[in-house]
Amino acid sequence: MGTASQILARSKLCQKVNLVNRIVPDTNDEYFFYQTLVGTFPFEGIENTDYIDRIKNYVIKAVREAKVHTAWLRPDSKYEEGFITFVDRVLEPGESNQFLKRFQPFCKKVALYGIGKFFISNPAQNCITGHSRHLSRNGILGFKPCRS
Repeated sequence: MGTASQILARSKLCQKVNLVNRIVPDTNDEYFFYQTLVGTFPFEGIENTDYIDRIKNYVIKAVREAKVHTAWLRPDSKYEEGFITFVDRVLEPGESNQFLKRFQPFCKKVALYGIGKFFISNPAQNCITGHSRHLSRNGILGFKPCRS
């Protein structure tokens, strides 16, 4: 399966955008983007969801708040548009997207470890009515609160 960086290397993904004197996104922003994907990728996949639009909005907010290439008071529209183009390329739905083919199984594996960690670290709270509503609301494992 491999790590996210190994998945990128194997899929020969080079989706960065070439601007006049720079490549978008820079290494830090790209790393941040992949971390965000691992932590937020939906169980059911991204087709027929608003996930891609939400990620685009989030990355623009994040790079503006980082104040390295763009900011709320001095937005760099070329950098932001380049980043959005990058997001579109990486998350383009379809069978030809080698990154998503390899990334989705990796993401599911990471999510299962996260769910296991949740249940191990919070055993008492998992059976208290009300504490597990967020799980049943998200449909994770069809979890239902314990009843006495």
